[in-house]
Amino acid sequence: MARPETPVDRTVPEVGDLARYLRGLRAAAGLTYDELAKEAWFSPASLKRAARGGARVPRWETVRAYAHACHGSPEEARARYERAEAAAAAAARDARRSTLVPKPQFVRDLADLSGALRDAYRRAGRPPVRQMARQAGPDLPGSTAHAIITAHALPRDVRTYIAFLEACEITGPALVPWFEAWVKVRGVGAGVRPARAAAGADGAAGADRAASAARAAEAPSPSPSRFPSQFPFPSGAGAGPDLRSGVRLFSQWLLAGRHAPGKSAAPAAPRAAPEVSRASRAAGERDVIGGRRRIGPLGPAAGGGAGIAA
Repeated sequence: MARPETPVDRTVPEVGDLARYLRGLRAAAGLTYDELAKEAWFSPASLKRAARGGARVPRWETVRAYAHACHGSPEEARARYERAEAAAAAAARDARRSTLVPKPQFVRDLADLSGALRDAYRRAGRPPVRQMARQAGPDLPGSTAHAIITAHALPRDVRTYIAFLEACEITGPALVPWFEAWVKVRGVGAGVRPARAAAGADGAAGADRAASAARAAEAPSPSPSRFPSQFPFPSGAGAGPDLRSGVRLFSQWLLAGRHAPGKSAAPAAPRAAPEVSRASRAAGERDVIGGRRRIGPLGPAAGGGAGIAA
């Protein structure tokens, strides 16, 4: 008499449901695992593991052969497998999530922005680079995502920046603090890249979207503290394929604070030291060579007013 199977492991409920479904097919077909192995061309051990459950989803080839040998519906088997696969991936990602919450509102410079992006990546459960690139499309190549998460580079423009954040599960209103951090350290000039106009009938619409994005990028940098807390977020209706929802949101965010009074949020350029003329420099060198004490272009108050000779 064969030993009874161990209970289904429901660590991930969807994987457990898949295992229970496979066991039900085998019971309805009246097959032992040895008989099933001959029909499915897989070892009995592989078939038992597929119907065990747990936290890891079995290979689709094994599930398909199992269901086919038991005369099960391939469409239902595929649907159950995809649900189990998505749930297992989500559970593994949740287990890798960092408890550290990124704080873009405290970003002061490019190094802080790089650290906040890496915190967002860890908070999202360190998704695979290929998955991020597949989700983001052409705005975030895999090599670019890898360079960002390894602190070798920063996003080159706001499209790549937003694509990375959306791949890290930061979307909608949660993007607003990240917009403020971007404008604070990069300014608006590094904003939206002009969108490519589509060929044919969509060319005019693509050109209009590109012009709108360019006008938003040329807008003066507003003060983040003066942005309204509520403003209309873009809807998915009528969205062009060449403009991410986050980029449209960024453009609206800029336009919402375009007329806000106050100074720009972009950091002020460091004040350049006054240039010292060749004649003054030569005079200072002659005074030093001649042994005279002088505070001037070559003294501690370099770039100050007129020198004072002893």
